[in-house]
Parts: sequence; C-alpha cells; structure tokens
Amino acid sequence: TLYCSLLESAGIQTALITTPGHIFAAFDTGLKANTLWSKLDENYCIIEINNHIWIPIETTILYNGFDSAWNLCYSSQS
Repeated sequence: TLYCSLLESAGIQTALITTPGHIFAAFDTGLKANTLWSKLDENYCIIEINNHIWIPIETTILYNGFDSAWNLCYSSQS
C-alpha cells in the first residue's frame, strides 16, 4: 500500500490486485490500449482497463529494480 500511496501522491492512479495468496500493486500509465505499450515482449504483463494500459508490480522485489518487479509479476501469473 505504501508504493500505491507514493504514486497516488504524485497523481498516478493505482490499484491493488488480489490473486490467491498474494496481492500486486498496479498503476495506470495514462496511455491508451492501442499504443506501442500493448505490443510489448510477452515477458511483461500489462492490464487493459477502460482502454488504458496498467502495469502490475511485484513490490516485494523492487530492490532488484523496476524491470525485475514488473517481469516477476508476469511469471507469477503464468
């Protein structure tokens, strides 16, 4: 929740996504779903909500860098 609070204080919409036994933070990129973001490498998870691209993040490993936290989110959902 701290990660989401920090993003929200900067004006970025966030969400908490629950899965069995875990929770992810996600944020709205502000980009429309038909942008290049929707054609990313399959190792990166994106979520389309109301025609916007949202990115889920595994906040427990942010110390490894943003890329790892984003990529692990995809691996956890596979």
